[in-house]
Amino acid sequence: MPVHLTAADARDFQQCGVAFIRHALTPGEVDVLRCGIDGDYRNSNIDPNCAGQGGRKGTKVFEDFPAYRNHPEYWQIAFQSELPRIAAQLTGSRTIRLHHVQVHVDVPKDEVRTPWHSDELFFNVDGNQNVSIFVAVDPIPAGSAEFVLGSNKWPATMPRFLRDMFAKDLPVSAVPEPPNIETARNEFPVVSWAMEPGDCVVFSLHTLHFLRSSTALRRGLSVRYMGDDAVYARRPWMTFPAFPELERDNEGMEVGAPMRHSVYPIVYTTETKL
Repeated sequence: MPVHLTAADARDFQQCGVAFIRHALTPGEVDVLRCGIDGDYRNSNIDPNCAGQGGRKGTKVFEDFPAYRNHPEYWQIAFQSELPRIAAQLTGSRTIRLHHVQVHVDVPKDEVRTPWHSDELFFNVDGNQNVSIFVAVDPIPAGSAEFVLGSNKWPATMPRFLRDMFAKDLPVSAVPEPPNIETARNEFPVVSWAMEPGDCVVFSLHTLHFLRSSTALRRGLSVRYMGDDAVYARRPWMTFPAFPELERDNEGMEVGAPMRHSVYPIVYTTETKL
């Protein structure tokens, strides 16, 4: 059944920067996605059905930014599921373009946390209508991913781990670090949800969030969509994923220009689902 969203849902999302939606994918679509993810790393040296056993503890199995063109299962989810329409309705954008998809596969491991961060500075795009939609393939307990309501309205921040990896020469004054949420949790509206297969979390690329390590096999897909106000951003550090097409021929892609390069296809408009 189509996901029913209201104008109030859209207002809440644009104010809070995050929304939880149950049954965004049908059971059949979850099966398609599960088969695609498993097939994507079937030739790796780790069996996803045995994750966490023996010497596998402490290992993140797989995380990649695959090209949807080489994976029909991802293409089906990114283009033909309810996800593009959800992105359009929540952001109010008339047009939705695909930026990229990212596969996540985690196995049980020692406590490792991805610090509080927002996603926008990892990518080559700016705008207020750009979102990440994470869809669960396995059950995920509450607290695995947490989000700060309203942080989509905050100025851009850069966590220390990103600065240390890619932008050591960039002064902190240029892009400040995010606030220390962990030491003052009662001062911030932090939310999280328990997810079942097919559920999704939609959040702005500006929204501050935090990830805990997995306690069980955890597979999912993040689809990054861009709205009408998306513009090209050239960061002074490495961004992900790499788009060699932009290096060969930027098709007029200048800083601040709309993201209308052919590598970012339109997947939905308010008039027609493509």
